[in-house]
Amino acid sequence: MKLLLLAACLFAAAPVMGQTVSAPGTTEALDVKNGFRGYKLGTPIAEIQGLKPKGKGLYTAPSEPLKIGEARLMGLYFIATNEKLSAILFTAFKAENCRKVLDALQAQYGTGKQVSATRIEWAGQSVSMTYELKTSYPTYVGRYSQTTGYQSCEVYIVDNSAVAAVQQAKEEAAKKAASDL
Repeated sequence: MKLLLLAACLFAAAPVMGQTVSAPGTTEALDVKNGFRGYKLGTPIAEIQGLKPKGKGLYTAPSEPLKIGEARLMGLYFIATNEKLSAILFTAFKAENCRKVLDALQAQYGTGKQVSATRIEWAGQSVSMTYELKTSYPTYVGRYSQTTGYQSCEVYIVDNSAVAAVQQAKEEAAKKAASDL
């Protein structure tokens, strides 16, 4: 009887067939999510509803809320390579929004790897993500001085296979160009 009860508990705790489970706060969660909100990396652009072209391979989703929790976003962009969603970029303006974005990312994907004073990276098996804090100093005199400036941040969520394909194409182009020397 105890064996039957143990088997029932293990079966109930096991993931549903085909469902991947990951703990929040890990880069494994980055691979499981495989994108942002309902947008999955690697999806053909033609299959994604609501995207509006903004340039070659660059799209926006006007119906998407520009918020992550209480953080207001400045922009949300979708990047296509070979007609597939290969990267997602979102930006925030002001230090308090950037802090809230970083807090949300770290709660979901862990602390990441601090690669510089302003850059944190998360590397999953199939998806990578970068958070970069930027401080800008306007060149005009007025509301901002050279000592205050303002902060913004950028987050890139990238399909690793798309990055590898672009890198391979660049290497092949360089070899072809080298043969012309």
